[in-house]
Amino acid sequence: MRRSMCAMGGLAWAGGCAFTVPLDDHRTPDSGAGRIIQVMVDSASSGNDALFDVDIPCDIVAAVSLPQPDSRDAYYRDPIQVQLSAPDPSMSIRLLTTAGESVDGMLSASPDATLVSFTPSAPLTPGLEYRATASFCDGSESLSWGFTVGPAGTPLDCALPGTAFHIDLTTARWTTPPGFGGVIPLLSAAELLVGVHSDDAGRVDAIAAPGTPTTQDTCAQTSPLPTAVRSGPDLSLPTTHTTLTLGGHPITLSDWRLDSTVLPDCSGLAGGRTQGSLDVRELAAAVSVDGIPSDPGALCSFLATYGTECSGCDSDGQPYCFPFDVAGIGGTALPAPLVCVQEESCHPSCASSTCDDPATGECLP
Repeated sequence: MRRSMCAMGGLAWAGGCAFTVPLDDHRTPDSGAGRIIQVMVDSASSGNDALFDVDIPCDIVAAVSLPQPDSRDAYYRDPIQVQLSAPDPSMSIRLLTTAGESVDGMLSASPDATLVSFTPSAPLTPGLEYRATASFCDGSESLSWGFTVGPAGTPLDCALPGTAFHIDLTTARWTTPPGFGGVIPLLSAAELLVGVHSDDAGRVDAIAAPGTPTTQDTCAQTSPLPTAVRSGPDLSLPTTHTTLTLGGHPITLSDWRLDSTVLPDCSGLAGGRTQGSLDVRELAAAVSVDGIPSDPGALCSFLATYGTECSGCDSDGQPYCFPFDVAGIGGTALPAPLVCVQEESCHPSCASSTCDDPATGECLP
């Protein structure tokens, strides 16, 4: 509610007061110098110094998107985000430490201007508490919430080689296709596991394997991952093209990038983000719905229901490739390292090995 004095801030009209609202106010659709709001009063009885209330209701709803209020494990490289019901040019976000120090950063918005992000100029401090305040509707409305940054970003006190992690894609934040995480269990029963086998001068080599959240499927072939670069606890895979094996079928990832942070005791991963695209013609051979192999065209139609259209592939221009962008990926440490498997259904640890000599399923040193 805005309060104005007729004698001081209004335009005197016969029988009342009038007030102007600037044209750049996001609630002002009119053209011209401003919008006039007339409040009819009896000036004779009220006097020139009467105080009048002018209601301009805020028609925007805002909700905290990231990090959640009172979170104890906010990721130290994540932005502060607020979701709006409609664009608001007056939107601002301020971040303070508990000591009252202001954090520098940059404000940005999504293409539709409804998701507003504040990205700190430098990563936040692990273990430190912060308080964010978002103001909108020309400052008449605000949200304020506190959170604590988790341990991710603290220097490692563990050795990476021999560690393995279950990667949780279902609870991650799927920007593209939006909200897709809950569909993954319907497309594949296997979980994604990653095991690190070397860390040489900050160059990390690992393999990917299917399995359960706690156990590797040694009857399925593993895939070597491109070499990642480690800087302290942070892992980064520069944009590349690679092929992974899923259910015995090759899956090519194009323009693929991966970033993540290892927790200081190697008990898990935090803040993972992956981007790239894949060819659904390869994916269709590896996944099924109700036991029926997928059709590439049907998969593209299905993905379209999640707001993501298949587009032309770099290889042949056919419209069977779709992009993905996933953030907030977490990982939990497995109780044992992963083993390298070079043949399907052929490894000494595979209970249902079908080859003559299971040892041939082991990767060479």
